[in-house]
Amino acid sequence: MAVTYKDIDQLTQKATPTGTEKLPVSDTEYITPQQIAGMVEVDDAVSTSSENALQNVIIRRNYPFAPQPDITKQDGRMGASGTIASGYTSTFEVWSVPTTPGYTYLIYGRLNLTGGSNCYLVVWTDSNGTGIKAEYYYEVGSGNKLFYNVLATAPEGAAYLNVNVVKNYSGNTFIQRLSTLPFIPTDMPKYALMNDEAAYRALTTKESGTLYLIPES
Repeated sequence: MAVTYKDIDQLTQKATPTGTEKLPVSDTEYITPQQIAGMVEVDDAVSTSSENALQNVIIRRNYPFAPQPDITKQDGRMGASGTIASGYTSTFEVWSVPTTPGYTYLIYGRLNLTGGSNCYLVVWTDSNGTGIKAEYYYEVGSGNKLFYNVLATAPEGAAYLNVNVVKNYSGNTFIQRLSTLPFIPTDMPKYALMNDEAAYRALTTKESGTLYLIPES
């Protein structure tokens, strides 16, 4: 069968590649766009300072790196219970923002202790100011600890994200809400399998974060 060759400028660009198109690379072999995409290297962690051209595009499109407008600051240091210890008013600040369970927040902070009690970078509190979860434990005596681009997802019941930071470095600290990607807290129930529709209707409380499954009869 005769083969007709065309100059590439005579062809039109495919609007939506599937990734399975065959691109010849020799007289016996071809590759696909999926293979090419799989060879692209990306960084292990999200970073605004990434020099990876592709990753920088992904970050700019998916992460709204904008100042958090509703940060409030209070002198002291918050413990896991949600109580602020006043003995640290000269060295620590608590940065707080209202949160939505399931949303992920980008945090950059610094802790520096040489004595006293242990400390957490993040303390989640409910609407009453009671601590419900503390993360990124920091042991006393370790010296200066920098938390760079930490991604923390608000657990169920979290009304506020509280970040303990050293005042000396507060200018380098930030909190940003990442709301464009579907992050889900690992401790939030995802689904519940019911025996039948009657069992579902009998539930007095139906949780908004749970998908209820009813088998076909």
